[in-house]
Amino acid sequence: MQGILALYLVMISLAMTVNADDRGVGSAQSKDDEKKVIREVAQTVIKAAHPTSKKPSVGDYKITVTKKGDIKVNINVQYRGGFTGITYLAEISIEVDRTEKKVKELEFLDVTNTIKPNGGNLQKSRKVIETQLDKLIVDSK
Repeated sequence: MQGILALYLVMISLAMTVNADDRGVGSAQSKDDEKKVIREVAQTVIKAAHPTSKKPSVGDYKITVTKKGDIKVNINVQYRGGFTGITYLAEISIEVDRTEKKVKELEFLDVTNTIKPNGGNLQKSRKVIETQLDKLIVDSK
């Protein structure tokens, strides 16, 4: 287990994040601003999924445009269990309607934690996530 975690951390440190371009994401944002928004979104989702979690951190992330023109954000994260202190890995996937700026899909996949995420909290966190991602999404009009 420690070997897998070490390998994952090495992969995170080597991964490059994407630049803002014609994806309709963050063309007015600096790279630091983009990373800050991604970090805020990841922290919101982790806290919603596991309210007792500690020390959330972001690994690599990818922002793409779907065939329908929506924005897809994939974020690899890690956090510590509030009671166990164990470090867990997870993947966050968010699809946002670029025109409406609404979260269409929100998934939190625990890679190493067997405790299910709090689905109710995840649904409630959508408005906060939309507000955070609004800083990143450029109008498609």
